[in-house]
Amino acid sequence: MFTAVTSLLLILVALALLGGAHFLVHGVARHFAARALGVRGTRLVLEIGDREAYAASPRWRRILAAAAGPVANYLLCAFCFLMAALLSGREESTLTLQRVMKGSPAEAAGLRGGDRVVAVDGRPITAFEQIGEAVRARGAGEIVVEVERAGERLRFPVSTREGRIGVMAATERRNAELAEAVPAAALEPARFLHRKLVGSQRRTFTGPVGIARTAAKPDGRETAATFIALLASYASLAWPLSIAVAFFANRAGRRRA
Repeated sequence: MFTAVTSLLLILVALALLGGAHFLVHGVARHFAARALGVRGTRLVLEIGDREAYAASPRWRRILAAAAGPVANYLLCAFCFLMAALLSGREESTLTLQRVMKGSPAEAAGLRGGDRVVAVDGRPITAFEQIGEAVRARGAGEIVVEVERAGERLRFPVSTREGRIGVMAATERRNAELAEAVPAAALEPARFLHRKLVGSQRRTFTGPVGIARTAAKPDGRETAATFIALLASYASLAWPLSIAVAFFANRAGRRRA
């Protein structure tokens, strides 16, 4: 188990390596895309090699080659998010009540944590979200919640309050399906950037110390997944900069030719 200080040092090293990976992936992708498109004069770095040869290539090919760098950086972020998802799996709500809020209609009716909900108003349910749907559909009034408790089946009339009854579902972690994880990971770098720039989570960004505290917790695969996801989050904030790098490097190459 790492201490928070050790984890912080590892995080800082990892962030430095991540920055190097961004630089390397950008340069390699741009160089080989240029070769595939017939653009001459590039090297395995951001700087243009033979500027005259580079400027002599058709503009649309230079643009596509330059765009390969940011695209590769984006895919690097998506790959990190994918690895995190495959390591951590996904959490799904179950029909078992993890908690009944104090002072809630559910507590007043006699529901308890550990009860497994099987039906609402006589209708069997298969997902916890159906409880909320039934409560909202009822509006002001009373619904009958049927649960299993210690092998018995019990029915509780529960009054609704502002579309809620005051229960929280227990969750369980399941292995992520590759078919679901890949599309989600492919969109996550853009979604993360959007949330941080314009979303409500803008002020909750976790710094290196916060990551270190998380990594120091003995949570096995979940800790590793959190570590990777947080690094991918930093990368998601950085990859748009590679667009500017590609743009200005491309313009510099043309001006100096």
